[in-house]
Amino acid sequence: MFKGRKIIALCLTRLSNDETTAKVAELNKALVAKDYRLFVYNACTDFYRNNRFENAEKKVYSLIDYNIVDAVVIFSEAFRDTSIVDELRMGAEAHNVPVFILGNRSEKCTSFIFDYEAGFEQAVRHIIEYHGITDTAMIAGLKGEEHSEQRIAVYKKVLAENGLPFNDNMLSYGDYWSGPAQKAVEDMVAENRVPKAIICANDMMAITACAVLNRHGYKVPDDVAVVGFDDIQNEIAMNGRISSVGYSKERFASLAVDKLMAQIGGNGGNVATTVLDDIFIVDGETA
Repeated sequence: MFKGRKIIALCLTRLSNDETTAKVAELNKALVAKDYRLFVYNACTDFYRNNRFENAEKKVYSLIDYNIVDAVVIFSEAFRDTSIVDELRMGAEAHNVPVFILGNRSEKCTSFIFDYEAGFEQAVRHIIEYHGITDTAMIAGLKGEEHSEQRIAVYKKVLAENGLPFNDNMLSYGDYWSGPAQKAVEDMVAENRVPKAIICANDMMAITACAVLNRHGYKVPDDVAVVGFDDIQNEIAMNGRISSVGYSKERFASLAVDKLMAQIGGNGGNVATTVLDDIFIVDGETA
């Protein structure tokens, strides 16, 4: 506690990222409404390279004053070096300060995980059920990667539930990035198999798909609907409009703060995982 108010220490990286900034802003708003205050400990790197410069940046987390902090919140997905997350968690626990992990499941403390597959399912249903488009294709992420394969399974499940067939020509891999996604769409054009809708495993590939389609004279969404996943909003610069699934940051902040209050108040001391699966939105509206 500091000056009569309870303090939450938030540990993360790359606060300058628009998505992260928006998330932190909503979390801060929800905490202030409860008369808490947020102290933010941020590094400019995500600790991927593990070099001497990153080791210096890591020192920012040593500034946490556990004498005034009532809880520590760690945005675990922001750290490429997961050992830092473990160090932060153990540091809080050594001072008997409750710690929360946001983004990954933890067996050591209370955690929140995002059910991305539930969100991606909303994207697929948005195209097939809301818009009634039956001629579709999917651009997945990395072949064999867990989340990519899960999203493929979701795509196939929604197709089956709507009585629609699946064949291998409907699936391409874009590796979550622009180069491979560009090739996937160029192949569709060259092989005369451009569908009425392309469902992408992330927004970067959806934006790339729009660019390729526009280059070949297709209008988005009039000729081909494109849906992504992440809601990164880069599509505002495109000649064409994609649909995207993100999550309600207000809903996320409300759920997280309620859980924090219970833990700090002594009513939620058991280690638990909360799956956030009812917070996803399609094009700004609840999915």
